[in-house]
Amino acid sequence: MQAYCRVNKEFANCTLEALRKSVRELDEEERYETCPVVWIHDYQLLVAATTIRQVRATCSTYLIFLDFILFGKAHKR
Repeated sequence: MQAYCRVNKEFANCTLEALRKSVRELDEEERYETCPVVWIHDYQLLVAATTIRQVRATCSTYLIFLDFILFGKAHKR
């Protein structure tokens, strides 16, 4: 179980870093109407989805969490 959680946390961290990078690039290009989409579609990644959901409050991108599917919403500056 520890390995499962560790892998999920690493997946979540990598996903969040990629999301932050995408948002920075979109900001630099002044493409505020465009948003990255993260779709987690596997029950084995529920811990990752939970981690991402917990971090979303501090992320510059709004995320809408539905079950274990994550959709991006236009980010605010």
